[in-house]
Amino acid sequence: MVRTLGGLAAAMTSTAALLAYIDPSATLAPQPLSLDELAVVAHSLVVEDVTIDPTRWRAVELIPTEDSLSSATVLAAVSDTGDAHFYVDAWGRPSRSPRWSRQAPSDDAPHAIRIAVAGASADRPLTAAQRESAGALLAALQQHVGIRD
Repeated sequence: MVRTLGGLAAAMTSTAALLAYIDPSATLAPQPLSLDELAVVAHSLVVEDVTIDPTRWRAVELIPTEDSLSSATVLAAVSDTGDAHFYVDAWGRPSRSPRWSRQAPSDDAPHAIRIAVAGASADRPLTAAQRESAGALLAALQQHVGIRD
């Protein structure tokens, strides 16, 4: 019985490894969040476990960043956000950097909240999912920080 189960587990593992080797791009992209889900996520990213100092913040900047996510990290919405406070990945999933949790200012714009957007540039505009995610973050910031920018 133990040999049979061990053989079955080995066969399934080797088959899965072979399939991943043959076509590593078979990983499905995540489904975009609905507008209601984005609003809830953005609200929690902005206010949960953060003591916001609204007098510090006067503006919000959307900044482009390298799209460093690969198919191996599809499930993680994290990246090197530099001095950004929030990050929107290529699939429109928002995340918060530790910089916002600490209410740390950016090095060259101490009164601006920065939202880094993956892969955005002059030649490559935001996707619809990224626009919706950035909009939800902006709405949450406007509600809780009072920025009207």
